Amino acid sequence: MTLFDAPPEGPPRRERRSRGRRVWPFAVLLVAVLAGGTLVGTGVLSDWLQPPADAAPSEPPRMEAPEPEPDAPLPEPEPEVQELLERLHLSEEGRRLFLVNSPQIVDGPRIRELCAGHGHAATDEETYHTVGCYGASIGIVIFRPGDDRLRDSMVTIAVHELLHAAYEVLEPGERARLEQLLAAEVARVPADDPVHGQIDASVGGREEALVTERFAYLGTQVRLPDGFDPELEEIYARYIADRDALVDTYVRAQAVVPEVQAAVEAMWQDVLGREHAEAHDAAQLEADRTAYDEVLARYNADADEFNRTPPEERSRYTVTLTYPDGRTEQLPWDESLTVRHNELEGMRSDIEARQSALAERQAETARLRAEAEAARADLESLARAMLPQ
Repeated sequence: MTLFDAPPEGPPRRERRSRGRRVWPFAVLLVAVLAGGTLVGTGVLSDWLQPPADAAPSEPPRMEAPEPEPDAPLPEPEPEVQELLERLHLSEEGRRLFLVNSPQIVDGPRIRELCAGHGHAATDEETYHTVGCYGASIGIVIFRPGDDRLRDSMVTIAVHELLHAAYEVLEPGERARLEQLLAAEVARVPADDPVHGQIDASVGGREEALVTERFAYLGTQVRLPDGFDPELEEIYARYIADRDALVDTYVRAQAVVPEVQAAVEAMWQDVLGREHAEAHDAAQLEADRTAYDEVLARYNADADEFNRTPPEERSRYTVTLTYPDGRTEQLPWDESLTVRHNELEGMRSDIEARQSALAERQAETARLRAEAEAARADLESLARAMLPQ
Protein backbone atom coordinates (compact mmCIF):
# COMPACT_ATOMS: atom_id res chain seq x y z
CA MET A 1 0.00 0.00 0.00
CA THR A 2 1.17 3.49 -0.79
CA LEU A 3 0.33 6.08 1.82
CA PHE A 4 0.56 9.86 1.56
CA ASP A 5 0.54 12.06 4.64
CA ALA A 6 -1.48 15.23 5.18
CA PRO A 7 0.29 18.17 6.91
CA PRO A 8 0.97 17.00 10.51
CA GLU A 9 2.47 19.20 13.22
CA GLY A 10 5.32 16.71 13.55
CA PRO A 11 6.45 13.97 11.19
CA PRO A 12 4.58 10.73 11.90
CA ARG A 13 5.97 7.34 11.02
CA ARG A 14 4.59 4.41 9.13
CA GLU A 15 5.31 0.71 9.13
CA ARG A 16 5.29 -1.89 6.39
CA ARG A 17 2.94 -4.66 7.33
CA SER A 18 3.25 -7.64 5.02
CA ARG A 19 5.09 -8.92 2.01
CA GLY A 20 1.95 -8.90 -0.08
CA ARG A 21 1.00 -5.42 1.02
CA ARG A 22 3.25 -2.69 -0.30
CA VAL A 23 3.95 0.77 1.02
CA TRP A 24 5.72 3.38 -1.09
CA PRO A 25 6.40 6.71 0.63
CA PHE A 26 6.98 9.70 -1.55
CA ALA A 27 7.85 13.28 -0.64
CA VAL A 28 5.20 15.96 -0.26
CA LEU A 29 5.94 19.62 0.08
CA LEU A 30 3.72 21.59 2.40
CA VAL A 31 3.33 25.35 2.24
CA ALA A 32 2.38 27.76 5.03
CA VAL A 33 1.24 31.29 4.18
CA LEU A 34 0.08 34.22 6.25
CA ALA A 35 -3.28 35.83 5.66
CA GLY A 36 -1.45 38.84 4.27
CA GLY A 37 -0.10 36.78 1.43
CA THR A 38 3.50 36.34 2.54
CA LEU A 39 5.00 32.90 2.35
CA VAL A 40 6.48 32.30 5.75
CA GLY A 41 7.58 28.72 5.86
CA THR A 42 8.02 25.58 3.94
CA GLY A 43 8.92 22.03 4.76
CA VAL A 44 9.46 18.78 2.93
CA LEU A 45 8.01 15.75 4.68
CA SER A 46 8.03 12.11 3.64
CA ASP A 47 4.97 10.04 4.41
CA TRP A 48 5.32 7.18 6.83
CA LEU A 49 2.85 5.22 8.89
CA GLN A 50 2.54 4.90 12.65
CA PRO A 51 1.13 1.47 13.62
CA PRO A 52 -1.32 1.26 16.49
CA ALA A 53 0.04 0.33 19.91
CA ASP A 54 -1.80 -2.98 19.90
CA ALA A 55 -0.67 -4.03 16.40
CA ALA A 56 0.14 -7.72 16.48
CA PRO A 57 3.48 -8.77 14.98
CA SER A 58 2.04 -12.01 13.65
CA GLU A 59 3.36 -13.28 10.32
CA PRO A 60 0.68 -13.14 7.59
CA PRO A 61 0.36 -15.96 5.07
CA ARG A 62 2.53 -15.65 2.01
CA MET A 63 0.77 -14.15 -1.03
CA GLU A 64 2.28 -15.14 -4.36
CA ALA A 65 1.98 -12.70 -7.22
CA PRO A 66 0.56 -14.11 -10.46
CA GLU A 67 3.20 -14.96 -13.03
CA PRO A 68 2.05 -14.69 -16.64
CA GLU A 69 2.39 -17.66 -18.91
CA PRO A 70 4.78 -16.85 -21.77
CA ASP A 71 2.10 -17.28 -24.43
CA ALA A 72 -0.91 -16.17 -22.41
CA PRO A 73 -2.80 -13.23 -23.94
CA LEU A 74 -2.35 -10.05 -21.94
CA PRO A 75 -5.36 -8.25 -20.48
CA GLU A 76 -6.51 -5.25 -22.49
CA PRO A 77 -5.72 -2.19 -20.33
CA GLU A 78 -7.88 0.88 -20.01
CA PRO A 79 -6.70 3.81 -22.18
CA GLU A 80 -5.32 5.71 -19.18
CA VAL A 81 -3.41 2.64 -17.99
CA GLN A 82 -2.07 2.13 -21.50
CA GLU A 83 -0.87 5.73 -21.61
CA LEU A 84 0.86 5.28 -18.26
CA LEU A 85 2.36 1.98 -19.37
CA GLU A 86 4.07 3.74 -22.26
CA ARG A 87 5.84 6.02 -19.75
CA LEU A 88 7.07 3.32 -17.39
CA HIS A 89 10.23 2.40 -19.35
CA LEU A 90 9.51 -1.31 -18.91
CA SER A 91 10.89 -4.29 -20.75
CA GLU A 92 8.54 -6.76 -22.39
CA GLU A 93 8.69 -8.96 -19.30
CA GLY A 94 7.98 -5.96 -17.11
CA ARG A 95 5.04 -4.92 -19.29
CA ARG A 96 3.57 -8.41 -19.10
CA LEU A 97 3.94 -8.56 -15.33
CA PHE A 98 2.44 -5.09 -14.98
CA LEU A 99 -0.59 -5.92 -17.11
CA VAL A 100 -1.21 -9.34 -15.58
CA ASN A 101 -1.51 -7.59 -12.20
CA SER A 102 -4.60 -5.71 -13.46
CA PRO A 103 -3.28 -2.17 -12.83
CA GLN A 104 -5.89 0.43 -11.98
CA ILE A 105 -5.61 4.21 -11.81
CA VAL A 106 -8.21 5.61 -9.46
CA ASP A 107 -9.22 8.70 -7.51
CA GLY A 108 -9.13 9.14 -3.75
CA PRO A 109 -12.43 7.56 -2.64
CA ARG A 110 -11.93 4.54 -4.89
CA ILE A 111 -8.35 3.96 -3.79
CA ARG A 112 -9.41 3.88 -0.16
CA GLU A 113 -12.02 1.30 -1.03
CA LEU A 114 -9.69 -0.90 -3.08
CA CYS A 115 -6.71 -0.69 -0.76
CA ALA A 116 -8.64 -1.30 2.47
CA GLY A 117 -7.14 -4.39 4.06
CA HIS A 118 -4.11 -4.43 1.75
CA GLY A 119 -1.52 -3.01 4.10
CA HIS A 120 -1.95 -1.18 7.38
CA ALA A 121 -5.26 0.69 7.54
CA ALA A 122 -5.00 4.43 8.03
CA THR A 123 -6.97 4.90 11.24
CA ASP A 124 -6.39 8.66 11.26
CA GLU A 125 -7.73 9.92 7.96
CA GLU A 126 -6.66 13.45 8.82
CA THR A 127 -3.05 12.28 8.77
CA TYR A 128 -2.77 9.38 6.36
CA HIS A 129 -3.88 9.11 2.76
CA THR A 130 -3.49 5.99 0.65
CA VAL A 131 -2.11 6.73 -2.82
CA GLY A 132 -1.38 3.22 -4.03
CA CYS A 133 -1.24 -0.43 -3.06
CA TYR A 134 -0.35 -3.89 -4.33
CA GLY A 135 -1.69 -7.29 -3.43
CA ALA A 136 -2.09 -10.60 -5.17
CA SER A 137 -5.88 -10.31 -4.93
CA ILE A 138 -6.20 -6.75 -6.26
CA GLY A 139 -3.06 -6.27 -8.34
CA ILE A 140 -1.58 -2.79 -8.63
CA VAL A 141 -3.64 0.26 -7.68
CA ILE A 142 -2.32 3.75 -8.40
CA PHE A 143 -3.68 7.09 -7.23
CA ARG A 144 -4.50 9.62 -9.93
CA PRO A 145 -3.32 13.03 -8.67
CA GLY A 146 -5.66 15.95 -9.11
CA ASP A 147 -3.22 17.96 -11.23
CA ASP A 148 -1.59 16.91 -14.49
CA ARG A 149 1.71 18.40 -13.35
CA LEU A 150 1.94 15.59 -10.79
CA ARG A 151 1.33 12.72 -13.17
CA ASP A 152 5.00 11.70 -13.24
CA SER A 153 4.58 10.57 -9.64
CA MET A 154 2.34 7.79 -10.95
CA VAL A 155 5.30 6.37 -12.88
CA THR A 156 7.40 5.85 -9.77
CA ILE A 157 4.49 4.45 -7.79
CA ALA A 158 3.55 2.03 -10.57
CA VAL A 159 7.05 0.67 -11.10
CA HIS A 160 7.75 0.50 -7.37
CA GLU A 161 4.67 -1.68 -6.92
CA LEU A 162 5.61 -3.70 -10.01
CA LEU A 163 9.01 -4.48 -8.49
CA HIS A 164 7.27 -5.84 -5.42
CA ALA A 165 5.29 -8.11 -7.71
CA ALA A 166 8.51 -9.07 -9.51
CA TYR A 167 10.18 -9.95 -6.24
CA GLU A 168 7.32 -12.35 -5.47
CA VAL A 169 8.00 -14.41 -8.61
CA LEU A 170 11.77 -14.71 -8.13
CA GLU A 171 13.15 -18.12 -7.21
CA PRO A 172 14.39 -18.53 -3.61
CA GLY A 173 18.00 -18.76 -4.78
CA GLU A 174 17.65 -15.51 -6.71
CA ARG A 175 16.15 -13.81 -3.70
CA ALA A 176 19.09 -14.88 -1.56
CA ARG A 177 21.55 -13.50 -4.13
CA LEU A 178 19.46 -10.35 -4.52
CA GLU A 179 19.63 -9.80 -0.76
CA GLN A 180 23.44 -9.80 -0.93
CA LEU A 181 23.55 -7.47 -3.93
CA LEU A 182 21.10 -4.99 -2.43
CA ALA A 183 22.89 -4.91 0.93
CA ALA A 184 26.12 -4.01 -0.84
CA GLU A 185 24.49 -1.29 -2.95
CA VAL A 186 22.56 0.27 -0.08
CA ALA A 187 25.87 0.66 1.76
CA ARG A 188 27.18 2.67 -1.19
CA VAL A 189 24.25 5.11 -1.26
CA PRO A 190 25.24 8.39 0.44
CA ALA A 191 24.15 8.49 4.05
CA ASP A 192 22.14 11.70 3.53
CA ASP A 193 20.05 10.23 0.73
CA PRO A 194 16.40 10.19 1.90
CA VAL A 195 15.95 6.69 0.50
CA HIS A 196 17.51 5.25 3.68
CA GLY A 197 14.75 6.74 5.80
CA GLN A 198 12.12 5.68 3.30
CA ILE A 199 13.30 2.08 3.38
CA ASP A 200 13.47 2.03 7.17
CA ALA A 201 9.98 3.53 7.44
CA SER A 202 8.52 1.02 4.98
CA VAL A 203 10.18 -1.98 6.64
CA GLY A 204 9.16 -0.81 10.10
CA GLY A 205 11.30 -3.38 11.87
CA ARG A 206 9.95 -6.33 9.86
CA GLU A 207 13.11 -7.87 8.50
CA GLU A 208 11.26 -10.10 6.04
CA ALA A 209 10.24 -6.93 4.15
CA LEU A 210 13.76 -5.49 3.93
CA VAL A 211 14.85 -7.06 0.66
CA THR A 212 11.70 -6.34 -1.31
CA GLU A 213 11.64 -2.72 -0.11
CA ARG A 214 15.28 -2.20 -0.99
CA PHE A 215 14.60 -3.79 -4.37
CA ALA A 216 11.69 -1.43 -5.10
CA TYR A 217 13.25 1.76 -3.76
CA LEU A 218 16.69 1.41 -5.29
CA GLY A 219 15.27 0.36 -8.63
CA THR A 220 13.01 3.37 -9.01
CA GLN A 221 14.81 6.17 -7.17
CA VAL A 222 18.56 5.63 -6.95
CA ARG A 223 21.33 6.02 -9.49
CA LEU A 224 24.96 5.81 -8.36
CA PRO A 225 27.68 7.59 -10.36
CA ASP A 226 29.35 4.32 -11.37
CA GLY A 227 26.11 2.35 -11.50
CA PHE A 228 24.94 -0.64 -9.51
CA ASP A 229 26.62 -4.01 -9.59
CA PRO A 230 26.10 -5.36 -13.15
CA GLU A 231 24.41 -8.44 -11.72
CA LEU A 232 21.83 -6.29 -9.94
CA GLU A 233 21.34 -4.12 -13.01
CA GLU A 234 20.76 -7.31 -15.00
CA ILE A 235 17.94 -8.29 -12.63
CA TYR A 236 16.38 -4.85 -12.93
CA ALA A 237 16.77 -5.00 -16.72
CA ARG A 238 14.42 -7.99 -16.83
CA TYR A 239 11.61 -5.60 -15.94
CA ILE A 240 12.93 -2.10 -16.68
CA ALA A 241 14.24 -1.24 -20.13
CA ASP A 242 15.66 2.19 -19.21
CA ARG A 243 16.30 2.58 -15.51
CA ASP A 244 18.13 5.90 -16.00
CA ALA A 245 15.02 7.37 -17.59
CA LEU A 246 12.91 5.94 -14.77
CA VAL A 247 15.07 7.62 -12.12
CA ASP A 248 14.97 10.85 -14.13
CA THR A 249 11.18 10.68 -13.96
CA TYR A 250 11.33 10.28 -10.19
CA VAL A 251 13.67 13.28 -9.87
CA ARG A 252 11.43 15.33 -12.14
CA ALA A 253 8.32 14.39 -10.16
CA GLN A 254 10.00 15.33 -6.88
CA ALA A 255 10.91 18.75 -8.30
CA VAL A 256 7.42 19.81 -9.42
CA VAL A 257 6.14 21.34 -6.19
CA PRO A 258 9.49 22.85 -5.10
CA GLU A 259 9.84 24.55 -8.48
CA VAL A 260 6.34 26.00 -8.30
CA GLN A 261 6.98 27.05 -4.71
CA ALA A 262 10.24 28.77 -5.66
CA ALA A 263 8.45 30.68 -8.44
CA VAL A 264 5.70 31.76 -6.05
CA GLU A 265 8.22 32.87 -3.44
CA ALA A 266 10.07 34.90 -6.08
CA MET A 267 6.81 36.57 -7.09
CA TRP A 268 6.04 37.49 -3.50
CA GLN A 269 9.56 38.79 -2.90
CA ASP A 270 9.14 41.04 -5.93
CA VAL A 271 5.70 42.23 -4.86
CA LEU A 272 6.71 42.88 -1.27
CA GLY A 273 9.88 44.65 -2.37
CA ARG A 274 7.89 46.88 -4.72
CA GLU A 275 5.29 47.63 -2.07
CA HIS A 276 7.99 48.53 0.45
CA ALA A 277 9.65 50.91 -2.02
CA GLU A 278 6.31 52.42 -2.99
CA ALA A 279 5.36 52.95 0.64
CA HIS A 280 8.67 54.77 1.18
CA ASP A 281 8.14 56.90 -1.95
CA ALA A 282 4.54 57.66 -0.97
CA ALA A 283 5.67 58.81 2.48
CA GLN A 284 8.38 61.01 0.97
CA LEU A 285 5.90 62.41 -1.53
CA GLU A 286 3.48 63.26 1.26
CA ALA A 287 6.25 64.98 3.21
CA ASP A 288 7.27 66.98 0.13
CA ARG A 289 3.65 67.90 -0.53
CA THR A 290 3.32 69.15 3.05
CA ALA A 291 6.51 71.20 2.63
CA TYR A 292 5.22 72.60 -0.65
CA ASP A 293 1.97 73.64 0.99
CA GLU A 294 3.90 75.43 3.73
CA VAL A 295 6.14 77.25 1.24
CA LEU A 296 3.13 78.10 -0.90
CA ALA A 297 1.31 79.55 2.10
CA ARG A 298 4.29 81.78 2.95
CA TYR A 299 4.60 82.87 -0.66
CA ASN A 300 0.90 83.76 -0.88
CA ALA A 301 1.12 85.72 2.35
CA ASP A 302 4.13 87.68 1.03
CA ALA A 303 2.46 88.20 -2.35
CA ASP A 304 -0.67 89.51 -0.63
CA GLU A 305 1.46 91.89 1.41
CA PHE A 306 3.28 93.00 -1.76
CA ASN A 307 -0.05 93.66 -3.47
CA ARG A 308 -1.27 95.72 -0.49
CA THR A 309 1.84 97.85 -0.48
CA PRO A 310 1.60 101.05 -2.57
CA PRO A 311 3.65 100.75 -5.75
CA GLU A 312 5.86 103.71 -4.83
CA GLU A 313 6.93 101.93 -1.61
CA ARG A 314 7.60 98.46 -3.05
CA SER A 315 10.94 99.46 -4.55
CA ARG A 316 12.22 100.45 -1.14
CA TYR A 317 12.35 96.82 0.02
CA THR A 318 14.81 94.04 -0.78
CA VAL A 319 14.65 90.36 0.16
CA THR A 320 17.50 87.99 0.91
CA LEU A 321 16.84 84.47 -0.43
CA THR A 322 18.67 81.46 0.98
CA TYR A 323 18.91 78.47 -1.34
CA PRO A 324 19.10 74.78 -0.30
CA ASP A 325 22.85 74.71 -0.97
CA GLY A 326 23.41 77.55 1.50
CA ARG A 327 23.94 80.19 -1.13
CA THR A 328 22.22 83.54 -0.48
CA GLU A 329 21.03 86.19 -2.85
CA GLN A 330 19.61 89.68 -2.21
CA LEU A 331 16.93 90.76 -4.67
CA PRO A 332 14.32 93.49 -5.00
CA TRP A 333 11.05 92.43 -3.47
CA ASP A 334 9.20 91.90 -6.74
CA GLU A 335 12.08 89.89 -8.24
CA SER A 336 12.28 87.71 -5.14
CA LEU A 337 8.61 86.90 -5.50
CA THR A 338 9.16 85.90 -9.13
CA VAL A 339 12.03 83.58 -8.15
CA ARG A 340 9.95 82.01 -5.39
CA HIS A 341 6.94 81.61 -7.72
CA ASN A 342 9.09 79.81 -10.29
CA GLU A 343 10.52 77.52 -7.61
CA LEU A 344 7.03 76.69 -6.41
CA GLU A 345 5.94 75.86 -9.95
CA GLY A 346 8.91 73.52 -10.25
CA MET A 347 8.02 71.88 -6.93
CA ARG A 348 4.39 71.46 -7.99
CA SER A 349 5.32 69.93 -11.35
CA ASP A 350 7.77 67.55 -9.68
CA ILE A 351 5.19 66.45 -7.09
CA GLU A 352 2.53 65.89 -9.76
CA ALA A 353 4.91 63.90 -11.95
CA ARG A 354 6.03 61.76 -9.02
CA GLN A 355 2.43 61.21 -7.95
CA SER A 356 1.49 60.08 -11.46
CA ALA A 357 4.48 57.74 -11.71
CA LEU A 358 3.78 56.33 -8.24
CA ALA A 359 0.15 55.67 -9.17
CA GLU A 360 1.28 53.76 -12.26
CA ARG A 361 3.76 51.73 -10.23
CA GLN A 362 1.13 50.98 -7.59
CA ALA A 363 -1.31 49.82 -10.27
CA GLU A 364 1.34 47.50 -11.70
CA THR A 365 2.19 46.20 -8.24
CA ALA A 366 -1.49 45.58 -7.55
CA ARG A 367 -1.63 43.53 -10.75
CA LEU A 368 1.47 41.59 -9.73
CA ARG A 369 0.03 41.00 -6.26
CA ALA A 370 -3.12 39.57 -7.82
CA GLU A 371 -0.94 37.26 -9.90
CA ALA A 372 1.03 36.26 -6.81
CA GLU A 373 -2.20 35.56 -4.94
CA ALA A 374 -3.39 33.39 -7.83
CA ALA A 375 -0.02 31.62 -7.94
CA ARG A 376 -0.17 30.98 -4.20
CA ALA A 377 -3.67 29.54 -4.56
CA ASP A 378 -2.40 27.38 -7.41
CA LEU A 379 0.46 26.13 -5.24
CA GLU A 380 -1.94 25.24 -2.44
CA SER A 381 -4.18 23.49 -4.94
CA LEU A 382 -1.17 21.61 -6.31
CA ALA A 383 -0.22 20.44 -2.82
CA ARG A 384 -3.79 19.30 -2.17
CA ALA A 385 -3.84 17.49 -5.51
CA MET A 386 -1.11 15.18 -4.19
CA LEU A 387 -3.55 13.84 -1.60
CA PRO A 388 -6.69 11.77 -2.18
CA GLN A 389 -9.63 13.98 -1.30
